[in-house]
Amino acid sequence: MLTNVKKIKQKILESGENSIYANLSGGMRVLVLLVVSALLLLKNLDVRVEVEFENFEGYSEIPIKAFLVPENDRWVKILKSIYNGCGIRETAKNLGLSPATVSREVKKLQELGLVDKEFNLTESGRLYLELYE
Repeated sequence: MLTNVKKIKQKILESGENSIYANLSGGMRVLVLLVVSALLLLKNLDVRVEVEFENFEGYSEIPIKAFLVPENDRWVKILKSIYNGCGIRETAKNLGLSPATVSREVKKLQELGLVDKEFNLTESGRLYLELYE
């Protein structure tokens, strides 16, 4: 089974794409499991998974990146503060941290794809906040 996961990952990497959009509706469950496992290994790519509802009246789309970031209580608090419209100084004051510390943490959150350059939560950042808040 792991050999198949590695093969799928390799094929995806060989495509040379920076972002992957995987529709995993229908098909054999074991194949879906193998593909999801391979997608979770693609840490440097923007990976999105879509699954259609059973009644075909809609679908759910999930950015995988949020699931790859480890849970961190400080990051959750900072993300919540950003979501509520606070800047670096206000976030630092509210959390009892120095502005330099908050700024460093926000830089990490940007590198992880949870906060954009305009200091807003990305879709992955909002999902991360929902997962761990």
